[in-house]
Amino acid sequence: MPFLIAASNALEETKEQAYVTCPGIDDQEQIEAVQNKLSVLGGDILLSEGDFNCSAGLELGNAQYTIWGAGRATKLNFAFSSPGDCVAILEMSRGHYLRNLSIIGDKANTKQGLVVNDNTAYGLFENLWVEGIVENGVRGMPGNSQHTFRNVRVRDVGETGFRLSGLNNLFDGCAVTRSPGIAGQAAFWINEGSSTFINPFAERHNIGYVISSYAKNLSLPLLSAEACNVALRVTGDPKPQGIEIGTVMALMTQGATGPPIEILEANGVSIGNIIV
Repeated sequence: MPFLIAASNALEETKEQAYVTCPGIDDQEQIEAVQNKLSVLGGDILLSEGDFNCSAGLELGNAQYTIWGAGRATKLNFAFSSPGDCVAILEMSRGHYLRNLSIIGDKANTKQGLVVNDNTAYGLFENLWVEGIVENGVRGMPGNSQHTFRNVRVRDVGETGFRLSGLNNLFDGCAVTRSPGIAGQAAFWINEGSSTFINPFAERHNIGYVISSYAKNLSLPLLSAEACNVALRVTGDPKPQGIEIGTVMALMTQGATGPPIEILEANGVSIGNIIV
């Protein structure tokens, strides 16, 4: 049974059909109240179009369920009085789905957009828009595994779009855009093991992709980087190993002086084609 939660500025006909309508302030409390019911009653959460204004982060744990939005027009807006994370998948959680919505930070205290904690598995994070985050748009903590991230788009983050440290995950059609980052940071910072990346895209970042320590047995058929100072850097201690890259497409920043690809420290890196 799905529970429809309406935003304060949703259409009136949507509010009439909703299980509950949010007041437009501290809306995380209404969402959490329905989450608590799911552990007993089962079902999923449907969020309407409109703005859900949250003064604290949302945590997904306990029961398995899906939170569905209505697309990009479903906006989870987070504004904190002190640093915190927007949405977190709690440790030991299994099978949570988060689909079709926007996670929007305040660019001041929202440290991370989506945090997938250790000892979590079998989640699906699909058709998400993440923006206005101070540090990491998506953070995969060490020990997370067997998740699917599909069409997750991050923009306007201060440091890293995706900072990843999991195992056996699938990243399909994920992108980082309009995120200049700071020196030494990357759109994708990858410490994954035995994970697959299908058609990722990095734009306007200091570095497109960093494959770093503990990265092992990765499959990356195509990496695309546009307007980055460095498209790909492979480095770390211990050294990354077993990295298979099909093609790197690099449209560099005008005036970039370094090479598009830097293989600094690694054991076994294979790159089929480089298109600059």
